[in-house]
Amino acid sequence: MSRRHCIQLLSTAAVSAGLSEPAWGAWFKARKPAPDFVDPATLRPKPKVRIDAAILEMPRPYWLGWPGTTYDLDKHQKEYGSQLEQSCHKLGIDLNPADKPVQDDAGLKALIEGVRDRKPDGLYVLIQHMNCWSWVDRLSKEVGVPLIVFSPIGTSFTGHIAGISRRSGVYVVSSLEWPAACRGWPPHDTRQTMLRGKPDSLDTSG
Repeated sequence: MSRRHCIQLLSTAAVSAGLSEPAWGAWFKARKPAPDFVDPATLRPKPKVRIDAAILEMPRPYWLGWPGTTYDLDKHQKEYGSQLEQSCHKLGIDLNPADKPVQDDAGLKALIEGVRDRKPDGLYVLIQHMNCWSWVDRLSKEVGVPLIVFSPIGTSFTGHIAGISRRSGVYVVSSLEWPAACRGWPPHDTRQTMLRGKPDSLDTSG
């Protein structure tokens, strides 16, 4: 190192020691970016993601709940539907919800055919009765896209989810809290790993 370079370094260190943290912050903020500066955030991929959504329930009327609690079907369907829309909007995901719940084999067939035709990046279903799991089994085998299953407490037991939750391309959530369902599509760019990546990435349950 030359004598001149050494003096320059010592002078810079002395000036740095005399500047407070706010002063340094103001100095960096005042600096203009270089003409060829590229914000790393602009380099992140922003692929378009589309998902279909449907509700699976038995023909009305029926009661759902557990001792001391009644599960309001219409209230929770509206609540979870609104939260689904908000999550998709936040993540930049195009949502295509079904016009009405699936209540029979004919409705299930129409859902399967619709998903096959549209070829979305994933299918989300909300379970509203324990007897709907045979439909979930068919969806996991026939739609040809990753499947996210949200099963609120009271709509499944261990026996219902033990096998299907470990099936490739299926993500099962058993909870009453919406944030748990959002783990099927992690925030930011990692959502592509879940919806368009290898199906094995969905081999989990929560």
